[in-house]
Amino acid sequence: RNVGLESAKGEFVCFCDPDDWIDPLMIDKMYRKAITDGSDVVLCGRTIYNELQKKFMGISVYETQLLDRFPNGFRPIDVADKIFNAFYYVPWGKIIRRDMLINSGIRFPIMQRNEDMSFANSLLVAAKRISIVNEPLYIYRRNRIGSLQYGIEKSPYTQIEAARHTLRFLKDTGNYECYKKSFVKFVFMESVVEI
Repeated sequence: RNVGLESAKGEFVCFCDPDDWIDPLMIDKMYRKAITDGSDVVLCGRTIYNELQKKFMGISVYETQLLDRFPNGFRPIDVADKIFNAFYYVPWGKIIRRDMLINSGIRFPIMQRNEDMSFANSLLVAAKRISIVNEPLYIYRRNRIGSLQYGIEKSPYTQIEAARHTLRFLKDTGNYECYKKSFVKFVFMESVVEI
């Protein structure tokens, strides 16, 4: 992914895991939203497809209350108390302004697993503005044999390492105090899930 970021030339970048797929209009809808709102990051909802059961398992979109408050996007500071808890900590389902990534120095840390967490959490804080297209435009495939979900044993240590990367980014950018409440809650909730 870092090699792809270094090679990218477009105004925005987008990530899609190789076993997932996207709605044919995803990029267009998200790009239009980014331009209209002047956002660095645009998020969309997702649909989960269970490969073993060969069926869609549901739709996940964002809080209506958040969208009602910020129909034209928001600054990370506007949702500082829940920035890490209200959004998926993955790179997919987003388009990201490339210049923002270059200027902030955000890259995927070299880790065995959970590098997505540090990357996504850091970009949410670095963005000047974030918008949401509240439609399930990303299709996340679950339970596919050969997927990393099966290939690497889960370990709470990689989540701790990812949280340390996020903490370092927050402190290095002078943002820790502002986002401390959300960060602590996020780390606690992720730790409970792993136990």
